Amino acid sequence: MLVTGYIFTTLVSVISFILTVKSDFFGLIKDASASTMASLGLAILLFLIGERLTNAQSQRSFNNNLVNEIQKHLSSLPVANTITEFTSADLAMDYLCEKLPTAKIVWNTKISKDAISPRDAFASKYSKALREALKKGLVYKDILSPGFTEYASDIEQFCKNKPGKYLFKVVDVKLNSFINFIVIEHKNGEKELVFGWATSDLNGTESPAYRITDTRIVNYYVDYHKDLSR
Repeated sequence: MLVTGYIFTTLVSVISFILTVKSDFFGLIKDASASTMASLGLAILLFLIGERLTNAQSQRSFNNNLVNEIQKHLSSLPVANTITEFTSADLAMDYLCEKLPTAKIVWNTKISKDAISPRDAFASKYSKALREALKKGLVYKDILSPGFTEYASDIEQFCKNKPGKYLFKVVDVKLNSFINFIVIEHKNGEKELVFGWATSDLNGTESPAYRITDTRIVNYYVDYHKDLSR
């Protein structure tokens, strides 16, 4: 496009010069030499105007391409501060209890070889937050160890005649340790991942927990949950 602009500008200038040099400059100038100089000046003026317009177009094109390239590279990078470490597993549970009542969809795992649960106080608090969310229409998808079947059945029974849905699948596998995770989709469509609580004989549920908002990683865990649910 830039080359085409320069060619067009040059042609207009040349044609202008040829037309005016063979005339009396549209009857305004009678002297032949003065007419030639005026024609040359007009041709140069048209060339400079065309060049300026072409340069302006070129600069706009360059700026647009630069912005597109920057946005392309930025979109491939994780968003700043997408990883947050909770100083304790209890604080992570507190955070989830705050988020559940306004959530839209949740993908959760509750995997533990010996059905290790958080301490009674936190288990009760989480259960209350979950039930409140189900009353408001939350869709909660759970993957559980066999030891949590009774827990899941109780929530499923609670959901009858409630706006929300509780769906669960029991995975009968014997794992010495499993990094549990939960993905929360909010009503505005944004998602976040919290993972940790690597249940084991040694750690119970006291391992660190982390929060991630990078959509690529969050969606990866959603797909992983779907695979576990098959």
